[in-house]
Amino acid sequence: MLDKPNRRVYFLFVSSLVANFLVSFNNMSMNVALPSLVRIFDITYNTAQWSITVFVLAMCFTMPIAPYLSRIMGTSRALFIGMCIFTVGTIIGSLASQEFSMLILARFIMGLAGGLLIPVSMMIVYEIFPSNKRGAMMGVWGIVVSIAPALGPPFSSVMLGVFSSYNSLFYINFPFLIIMFLLYRGYKSNHKKRASFDALEYLLLVLGLISFLYGTTELSRSVFSGLSLMGAGVVSLLAYIWRTFKVDEPILSIDVFKVPVFAYSQALVAIATFSQYSILVLVPIIIVEYMNLSEVYAGFFMVPYALISGYFMSIGGKQLDKKGAVPTIKKGIIIMTLGSLMIGVFTSLIPLFIIGVLVHAIGWGLMSMPSTTAGLNGLHAERVSDGSSFSNLWRQMFRALSVVILIQMYEMMKDLNLFGISILFVLFSILYFISTIVVNKVDRPLAMEKVG
Repeated sequence: MLDKPNRRVYFLFVSSLVANFLVSFNNMSMNVALPSLVRIFDITYNTAQWSITVFVLAMCFTMPIAPYLSRIMGTSRALFIGMCIFTVGTIIGSLASQEFSMLILARFIMGLAGGLLIPVSMMIVYEIFPSNKRGAMMGVWGIVVSIAPALGPPFSSVMLGVFSSYNSLFYINFPFLIIMFLLYRGYKSNHKKRASFDALEYLLLVLGLISFLYGTTELSRSVFSGLSLMGAGVVSLLAYIWRTFKVDEPILSIDVFKVPVFAYSQALVAIATFSQYSILVLVPIIIVEYMNLSEVYAGFFMVPYALISGYFMSIGGKQLDKKGAVPTIKKGIIIMTLGSLMIGVFTSLIPLFIIGVLVHAIGWGLMSMPSTTAGLNGLHAERVSDGSSFSNLWRQMFRALSVVILIQMYEMMKDLNLFGISILFVLFSILYFISTIVVNKVDRPLAMEKVG
């Protein structure tokens, strides 16, 4: 039985997991409510889409300053502030009925909280657990990240069917909020220290992130405006990098990329993100367009994928602690490659196609969180907060970019019908197999912990 301090530590960890679940769940839950929003507020689908877009863009305001806030007030207190902000957004959303602007305000506030809660919850793992337990705990953290987005659309469909109101998508948060606050009690905050804040650096980073992410959403409407926004975002991000060299203590230090283990791990995170969205984007298209099944079936089909990948995230974390990063990640990539190849070869054979998707889930679960954990393990303890925020920002940007790339690939190949998608998944499997070269670069992450 755990002693009292350990109970407090685990209470905080579970509280952060509940917070992370709420953010990931709500990030996807509004997708199925768009028809209801169009009908209730008498708006277009493009306008209703802002209820989704504003959540992601709001995260760009707080995610870059999560390390700064954790330094000046302590990680646990930063978590508590994020929890309170999310609660305010939920209350506003549950009461908004006639004004679409109030719904947008609620989603914006929840996005602000999400940008703080996700990196802080990851920081907590590295703050309260020793290095030989972080893999297993990050595996648990990864289960939440994997399962919550998949549960969002189907459970939201049920809530809309029962209550016939989009407000019900906010009601579901309240039981989790109560559990989250009850578990948080009893934890003593970690030590705080002074930290400087450079407003220009923050402004350049936020403008760069918002311009780039919003540009990816505009590509479907206007290629020119989308590319212009993305280009402006890249310029602003380059200016931010320049600014970090001019200040003594950056808000978010890019020095973490000087640690080879972390830099190479982010390449693997990019592969994992692209691979995940190849399933989330293309498999529903196959189910609806070529198997002639409904969107509801496609949504519920992704639930077992999330459950299996989440379970193997936990296994991957434990194997990382025992066997190290290279064999764990390499095994996952090889299995993921096999799954992608099966999807490509057996696209028209439904039983084998389903097996291929589930094999992909196993491989993706084994390699995704260990890739992140190995990189963060390679950082000095004081730089884990920067690494956590950078890793999450990088994942957000590559997530948006992956969706754009995958949709464009599908548009190019759809004239070949199902054969075109088969070719794509075979090409993906080749890409994944080649990425095993990078895996060897994240060897012995624990030996890098003393790098400043």
